[in-house]
Amino acid sequence: MLARRSSPPLVNKRLKDRRRRDRHRAHVLFAILLAVLTGAFIWLTWQPYVRIERMTISNGDPRLLALVEGELVGTYFGLVPRDSFFFTPARAIRATIESADAGIQAISVRHDDLTTLIIALHERVPIARWCGLVPSDSAVPSDGEYCYVFDAEGYLYAVADVAVGSTPLNTFTVYDSLLGGVEEPLRSTLTHARAMPDAFDFARRISSLGSPVERIIFKDDEVELLLRSGTRLTHVLGSEEETFANLMSAKENFDLTDGSIDYVDLRFPAEVYLKRHGE
Repeated sequence: MLARRSSPPLVNKRLKDRRRRDRHRAHVLFAILLAVLTGAFIWLTWQPYVRIERMTISNGDPRLLALVEGELVGTYFGLVPRDSFFFTPARAIRATIESADAGIQAISVRHDDLTTLIIALHERVPIARWCGLVPSDSAVPSDGEYCYVFDAEGYLYAVADVAVGSTPLNTFTVYDSLLGGVEEPLRSTLTHARAMPDAFDFARRISSLGSPVERIIFKDDEVELLLRSGTRLTHVLGSEEETFANLMSAKENFDLTDGSIDYVDLRFPAEVYLKRHGE
């Protein structure tokens, strides 16, 4: 008696079942392997030779160093330590330092080896002093003004009298509004920050004529310079090159150093208007 052959549908079902079991077995083996590797990696992160033991900070500030140490305390989800070489919280360290010291412009966090962390700080360079919207006395600089220092981007980052190394590159005092109309100066930006390089260069050129510029006041699209001699100059922001040329063309008619000139109006193209004391 001949054996009955299996029908094709039955053979196909057995093949599908076998393939399903093989795939399931492969998935289980992969999951086990992954769990073993994960467990081994977690174990590795806890080993002393891959955990931060030493830290250096470029400015040597113990307060900032203590804040960094605080960011390395604890674990991530109770599994791996925050001071592990593999999981150093560089972003959190940067945010903490920036929050603590507005005078820090850029922060580099890197490993010197598996157990040493090096933090390099790049501090802001003070460009000038900002002492408010307008001078308290338009004629005589006040020693009692509460001022801040700002960097090349017009960012106010420290009180002038207490900032370490806050001697500005420019000796004149700046008056300007704050961008966005905010009231708190610290960590704010000056409204005319982008136009200041040209305005400052103009002020230095005016100072070279004999009487240093002591105050620069930004008013919308105009700038007023107060000289040590007592003379005031006003010009339109952004026209410094042409304005200085106009002034030089008429320099034989006035002296900015002896205090004889009360006011110089340079707001009009190719025109120089003077007001002498007593007129």
